Amino acid sequence: MIRSVALQGRPVITEAGKRLGHVYEIHIQDGEVATLTCGGRGLLQRFWPSRGGHTIRWSKVRRIGEKEIVVADDFASRASPTKGKAAASAKRGR
Repeated sequence: MIRSVALQGRPVITEAGKRLGHVYEIHIQDGEVATLTCGGRGLLQRFWPSRGGHTIRWSKVRRIGEKEIVVADDFASRASPTKGKAAASAKRGR
């Protein structure tokens, strides 16, 4: 068992070695980890949904090493900036 605090801030890389950033958020659903949010703009997702960064499904995590989290190369979860802009416009009444 690993504590969520041990994942927070840990670097995330793909199996091929591509760096995706550090874990900023851990999303829990029904008592289990559902997704990790990481990346250069991952922190912004706390305040503005879908502004960039990566959301990685827990099923795509391949291993948790002592220094990094390794995910599948096909994690394919970049947030859509268009969706975020549409949501922001809706909030402003446009």
